[in-house]
Amino acid sequence: MSFTKLDVPVSVQSVNKFVSLNAKLFEETLRDIRKMIEWAVRAERIVKIYGREDRQGGDKFKNVRKIAGKFNSYHNEKSNSHGSLWEIPDIIGFTVVVSYPSDIVAICRILDKLIGQGSMRADKVRGAHVDDREKAQIDIDPEYGRVLSDRGYFACHYNVRQHSYNEATSPICEIQIKTAMHDAWGAKTHDLIYKSPAPFDPNLLKNFEALGDVLAQIDWQSDLLRDTLSNVSRVRKSKKNAINECVMSDMFEEAMSSIQKKFSKTKDGIDFKESLSKVSLDTSYEEVRKVETQIMSLSNRSAVNYSFENFAPFIAHYFLARNANDRVALRKAEQGLALWMEKIEDPFEQTFAFANVALFKFFSGDRLEAIDETEAAVSVFKHIKVPEENTREYEKYWRRGNSIYISLAYYYAEIIGTHDGRLAEAKINAEKYLGQSLDARARLSTCPNNALVSDDDLRECVNFDQTMEKISEDFLISRGKLSEGELQKLTNREVEANFQCIDCELFVRTQLADKISVIEEIRTKLNVLHEAPPVRIAALAEQLFQFHDYCLRQRLAELE
Repeated sequence: MSFTKLDVPVSVQSVNKFVSLNAKLFEETLRDIRKMIEWAVRAERIVKIYGREDRQGGDKFKNVRKIAGKFNSYHNEKSNSHGSLWEIPDIIGFTVVVSYPSDIVAICRILDKLIGQGSMRADKVRGAHVDDREKAQIDIDPEYGRVLSDRGYFACHYNVRQHSYNEATSPICEIQIKTAMHDAWGAKTHDLIYKSPAPFDPNLLKNFEALGDVLAQIDWQSDLLRDTLSNVSRVRKSKKNAINECVMSDMFEEAMSSIQKKFSKTKDGIDFKESLSKVSLDTSYEEVRKVETQIMSLSNRSAVNYSFENFAPFIAHYFLARNANDRVALRKAEQGLALWMEKIEDPFEQTFAFANVALFKFFSGDRLEAIDETEAAVSVFKHIKVPEENTREYEKYWRRGNSIYISLAYYYAEIIGTHDGRLAEAKINAEKYLGQSLDARARLSTCPNNALVSDDDLRECVNFDQTMEKISEDFLISRGKLSEGELQKLTNREVEANFQCIDCELFVRTQLADKISVIEEIRTKLNVLHEAPPVRIAALAEQLFQFHDYCLRQRLAELE
């Protein structure tokens, strides 16, 4: 029985038989379409995605009596004597819940794109309720969906089918997109209105509808408020993102270079860097999993020491997760990284691993995770025995300590004034770790233990020739002679470390400053420091200057 030409009105028994015979096909269609949509919208602000089964004790289907009623109502309006049950649009379906009305627009664009490129087919649009979009104050014009804005209800509906050899007998899946506020209001009013045991007073129903319209206005106002807040932080965010992209790009290139030295090709003979670089939000779920398998085959799971070569595959895994906005890949990358770090035996290498993982997480946007990783580094570092003075190990030890402390001070300073910052006592901790950084730097030979030193001292600590001379003299006196190559490599490393340390300190002081005179002094030192940044990190230095100078000007405006 095809159920394509049934008498109107249809019997409940016929509908029940239709659903029973085709239940598996409907369930598979619902699963496949929902999986496709969940993957496609993963980068958007989704509150939740749910289906009827979440509210009907696991039952995925519309009630058979309601299906029969909808069938009969539709065909009676058209004066049809026969009709097809395959045309009922919402026997199966699910709801995408978003935070703001403008997020509905973003989801509609994604669905329109999927339909336009042939991933699924839009079913013919049935007549909607009275469409009064002005009440919702939202500019939305979906190409394949329909907007329903009537009697306090606002949502966008899509009726879609999978491609089939016989699309006339393929299930329609209804996708509803609405805000959390309208979803909650719909859940509250549904039972009150549609399951009431007594007739409704028409005035009471009008009150429900009026309140729904008020909610639409609140939704619209919340969208305006979000846009206002976004505009306030837009410049700061763009400057910070420029730094993040610069660091992450360099780290990606270094990771790829490290990987390709050891593995020039993947096992499948595909260029690894090329396959990873092509991954984007448009990449299919299956292709992302394929690239992920390639990445995981590169990791050295028996490694018990820290090296960038061992860290590089996890960087690649994080980049895959970021490019695809894939939480599954992110979770696997974090699990693998944690397991590897647990195996590192040497405490000094542990601190380096924690600190580098923290740096990576900070620049990939997870500030709180960066703080946790760096505090783990501090805990390990405090239990390492201090080497004998005037040795290479002594200088290396305190440089590591300084790097950890100033990084942690910076991470805390970044969240001063935010909700997370208040919970984490960011200002207190930024001051605390800045102090520990200054204490560590008092033991270093080329880095001043205060950024507010004289301009000449500041220039000297980031000047290659002067730093090389100081290192050379220091090693000749107490530690033995260095080769020319070793001396140049060490000098480059220290000049860059000095620059970044002082730059971090100036930002921390900016965030902590409570006087205009202090801000003005910090700004003078920032300009001096950036007169001639180390050549290798000149591009990054420019982005750092733009961000830190902007923060200085913002802080000055606040104090004024």
